[in-house]
Amino acid sequence: MQFIQWNVRGVRNKLSWLQNPPFSAASFLVFQESMLNDSVPFLSKIKKKFRADRPGSSRGELITAVDTNIPALLVPHSLPPSEVEVLIVKISVSPNSSSPLTVVNLYSPRGKFDTHWLDSLISHLTLPFLILGDFNVHQPALGSLFSSSDASKVLDWISINNMCLLNISQFTKFQTGHAPSLLDLSICSADIFNNISLEISHDTYDSDRCPILISLKNFGVRTTKTRQYINWNRFSKNINDNLRNTDQNLSIEMLSLQFQSNAAASSSSYTISAQNHSHWWDTRCSFLKALKRKVLRKAKSYPSIANWTHYKKIAARLRKYIKHCTRSYWERTCAEVAKSHQAFRIIKAMLNKDVSPSQSHLILSSGMVLSSPTAQANAIATNLIKNAPAERIPLDFSETYPKSPAVQSLNQPFSMKKFKDALSKTSNRSPGPDKITKNDHILIGC
Repeated sequence: MQFIQWNVRGVRNKLSWLQNPPFSAASFLVFQESMLNDSVPFLSKIKKKFRADRPGSSRGELITAVDTNIPALLVPHSLPPSEVEVLIVKISVSPNSSSPLTVVNLYSPRGKFDTHWLDSLISHLTLPFLILGDFNVHQPALGSLFSSSDASKVLDWISINNMCLLNISQFTKFQTGHAPSLLDLSICSADIFNNISLEISHDTYDSDRCPILISLKNFGVRTTKTRQYINWNRFSKNINDNLRNTDQNLSIEMLSLQFQSNAAASSSSYTISAQNHSHWWDTRCSFLKALKRKVLRKAKSYPSIANWTHYKKIAARLRKYIKHCTRSYWERTCAEVAKSHQAFRIIKAMLNKDVSPSQSHLILSSGMVLSSPTAQANAIATNLIKNAPAERIPLDFSETYPKSPAVQSLNQPFSMKKFKDALSKTSNRSPGPDKITKNDHILIGC
């Protein structure tokens, strides 16, 4: 399912382009600055059109066109007064989707945003959502040579609300006599980031902006599998009852029919959703997981030392391979980042023209730009030190540490009562250098 986001700069003289790919193949068209009157036909046979007129004008500046076979609904809003134009449409991407997708079409003529207005906009949206629009903001993190007045407000708004900026490395505006810039931003909620791929067209189609092609894959599609089980106790009981109540000899055909009908009556099935694995999960992981489940069932049904040993070996192979996959995936990710110019862009975004440090921006691997110190701290806390080691006694390398009361209390001799209490709370683990296990201590009489 494909979206096309484009500041069309007048759609009347581009109707011929819209009859051909990629526009004719897209399910959703999100246009800004359409300058189209309501009387002009606009793909009326294959699209249903939603429009928002500019205040004081009868021309529709914003147009969101949706395929006629896709349910769509215009969402009313009550945003504070602003020059920013907004059109919100809620669509049902697939019948199995748990919640509809909210698509926001946005255009800011001068790139002026108010923090209260941005917070009010996000309060009107429900997950998942896409915000596609011409924001007209300049910022070094977006590749510009200067920063506009409200650019930091927009980037902070994106980072604080845990949204993902999809296009951060490719320019969309090319105008003669001006440097290329990125003014058209594509933003999505974090829950659908992994389902989206983005591409910038190399043709402006008689405009000064390049269309942005956004593909949404596997959204709302739940992979299911059905398992069938049979209750053998019920099946044998029904067969015995039928044979006991029948006085005449039955033919093979009649016995086969009775077996089939009793098997159907004794069977049950249920459907479950397939598990969504991580990106590093491959077919070998699935094979080892299924093999582990099969060996576990065998060990439970036929308990023996050989079966349980075999199960432990398969479980260890799965853990080792998962560890290998996660490490390899991380190393490949680091290698791809090192080959790209992302590191240079991060440094460039953090420095002014005179190479003096500017307001720092933390750019995550997902493309999100975090300018707010609070958002940066939360990102580091949740991602970089997520698996911090637990230390019962914090490390202290100061000079006074060996003389502290805490260390002195630890160095004091322990009593036999404390030793017995500690021994009762431990399991029979591997012995230390003295080769004495917990059971040996109990036999000695400790």
